Amino acid sequence: MNGRCYFQVTCFACFSMFICAVTSHSMNDSKKLLNDRMLTYEKTFRPVENQSEPIEVYIGFELVSIQEFKEVKEQQTVAAIIRAHWIDEYMTWDPTDYGGLDQLVIESDNVWTPNLVLLNTVEKLKKIGDSWQLIRFLPDGFAYYFPGDVFSATCQVDVTYYPWDRHKCSFSFAPWAQSETEIIFSPIGDKVFTTYFSENGIWHFYNSSIGHTPGSFFIDFTLYLKRKPVFVLLNVVLPIIFMAFLNTLVFAIPVESGERISYSITVLLALAVFLTFVGDNLPKTSSPMSLFGYYLLIVLIISISITLTTIFNMRLYHKDENIPIPDWIVPFVMCLKCECRNIKNKRKCRSLENKKETMDTENEHRSKNENAVDSFNGRKAELEHKNDSKILWRDVGSAFDKIFFVFYFITVSVATIWFFIKVSGNNENDVHD
Repeated sequence: MNGRCYFQVTCFACFSMFICAVTSHSMNDSKKLLNDRMLTYEKTFRPVENQSEPIEVYIGFELVSIQEFKEVKEQQTVAAIIRAHWIDEYMTWDPTDYGGLDQLVIESDNVWTPNLVLLNTVEKLKKIGDSWQLIRFLPDGFAYYFPGDVFSATCQVDVTYYPWDRHKCSFSFAPWAQSETEIIFSPIGDKVFTTYFSENGIWHFYNSSIGHTPGSFFIDFTLYLKRKPVFVLLNVVLPIIFMAFLNTLVFAIPVESGERISYSITVLLALAVFLTFVGDNLPKTSSPMSLFGYYLLIVLIISISITLTTIFNMRLYHKDENIPIPDWIVPFVMCLKCECRNIKNKRKCRSLENKKETMDTENEHRSKNENAVDSFNGRKAELEHKNDSKILWRDVGSAFDKIFFVFYFITVSVATIWFFIKVSGNNENDVHD
């Protein structure tokens, strides 16, 4: 498998740092040393002379890559190498007795190794490391062991600020069926190693920590991740925002076109599809809920309200003109209608006044100017009294169109601003306990 080949190459690179200069020892020296050490070696017991004392094992975590992060299943998969070393008191020798041999590399299955297991694995519990993986011994008994594997662990997912969410996932290791009186873990450093790390296209690894209590045999390696939000922003968030504002334009469509209902229903169905898509990509949990889920629900409710409002307003527009308009509506509609007409009248009057000034400068056509002035005064008086026309139901519908457009546009704007203000607070702080 390509993954395992990659681990072998990586482990070999790790081992190479311990390789010293070439000495003059022969194959017979290596065989003699191995036979001498294995003659009385018992891998079942901890490699310490005093079996009442615990053996101290130093553990480090070398992150190679983030293979997968499943928000729905709440699990993370990484490729990593465990850095482990300890002192094996049964594997010591004098190099001068073996032709200057200063290190011995054998398969880990032949000697004692800690029964290290990943406690929060999503698969079956198994000992970390395979028999083919090598272990390197030095004359003073130091054993260096670098088992590599693909680790899958459970991870509590917090999608509150999706798609700007941040997560921390821990990999908890412990020796199986052993107590702190038999084995003690000590961390190597205070961070996860990233010597061979390669970036993930979806997740950005920005920090790490090691959780360990001195004298304990439990050790936690915690990875801090944050999502790269550009893909979700361009393919999910922005289309939903655009559709939310596009939905308010239904009140700008002429009623006579007969397309208002189909337009509002189409946008409503599109938002419902996006709601399903977002729900499928988030964990099925109520604690915590995504702010984006709340925003999408608000937009969906607004879209439903716009559809109902459109139906109501079309009934007003096509209502029988013989039915009297309630008295409380007339002043309201007149106010909107007169305001719009007054704006138009002022523009026309201003244009006529400019025309009058131009005509006054033409002395050779005074007679025509007098007629133009009379015409100007007549048209101005006509415009000033034009607002006395009768109010119809279609005027009521048009007035409500303006009100509903402004109301829903403001509502969508406030909901969108609220969403971005909420999620922006997550970008200022890292996720730490």
